[in-house]
Amino acid sequence: MISIIKFLFTGWILRILIVLALIYGLYFFHVWPFNQNVSNISFLEEKYCNAGDEESQAICDCILSRASADLNKRFTEDELIEINEDRLKSAYSLQKSLLVVRESAEKCLEDKNQKEAWAQFTRDLATLDNNFLGQVGDLINQGVDQLKEEWDSRKTEKLEIDAKY
Repeated sequence: MISIIKFLFTGWILRILIVLALIYGLYFFHVWPFNQNVSNISFLEEKYCNAGDEESQAICDCILSRASADLNKRFTEDELIEINEDRLKSAYSLQKSLLVVRESAEKCLEDKNQKEAWAQFTRDLATLDNNFLGQVGDLINQGVDQLKEEWDSRKTEKLEIDAKY
């Protein structure tokens, strides 16, 4: 009886490890669904500014243009390239910029009779938090030592971004 339980338990652990390894491989090699950085301002501009509907254009004009200008004001071109290559830094920087431009963006949306567009945009960005949590989960699976090193590195990067605000 104990050997059967041990076999089933070992089998489940192995299956879970294989699934986690596959998910990490997809993330590491930027294969679907991890092939695009959805927190990159260029990705968002392509999504909203090229759409034909009024709400998307209002999001482009009122939210993304302001967030992009804020990011360009705070970071050099090289810093922006570095930020956009790292999904966590990109998501954090975008979040900070959106907080800065929120009031003026909402006023602009109200002037365009698209007040509900802010809520729609934030719903669309809900995946950012899920991606962030998934990436943190991947870091935990890599081991405590690597997580500590990554935490220290991210903390320093966060402080550098915070210093720009």
